Amino acid sequence: MKRTIDEPFYQLSEAQILTLCCYLEARNQSEEGQIAVMQVIANRVKRGGWFMDSSLKRVGLSPWHCVVLKNALVGCKIKGMPCSKYVYQFSCFQEGDPNRAKGLKQCNNYTLDTSLAEKVIAGELEDTSKGALYYYAPQVCSPAWAKSMTETAVIGDHRFMKENQ
Repeated sequence: MKRTIDEPFYQLSEAQILTLCCYLEARNQSEEGQIAVMQVIANRVKRGGWFMDSSLKRVGLSPWHCVVLKNALVGCKIKGMPCSKYVYQFSCFQEGDPNRAKGLKQCNNYTLDTSLAEKVIAGELEDTSKGALYYYAPQVCSPAWAKSMTETAVIGDHRFMKENQ
């Protein structure tokens, strides 16, 4: 079932949703760093499974939308009490994140250049993430999951990771 809150993002093309996610997550990075972020998304599209929101796929959205807009139910604690909430794979789409507001503005008047995303989608660019399925910015957070991963690359402010083999 489509989520009403995400409807503005559904109208974007594959290249636009990939570019938008990269813009929101890595607009201050070099072109190499932006390509690496897009390659992580491409690697998740190839991998499928957990990385893809099957409910979005069932209603006809592209694999790129299903990865970028995937959210999952996770456990959390509020005031020490267990709870669950939905969170997006990419924090820039979380409600309350200032980047989400920037993304919604782009949906209304799309102005971003999609040429890099088109090349990533077509498989024309080298995977500078070296097969990464994850990335994070250490100056923003140090996620616990990163300790169980293998670092594949450091590009700009991001560390790129994949599961241990």
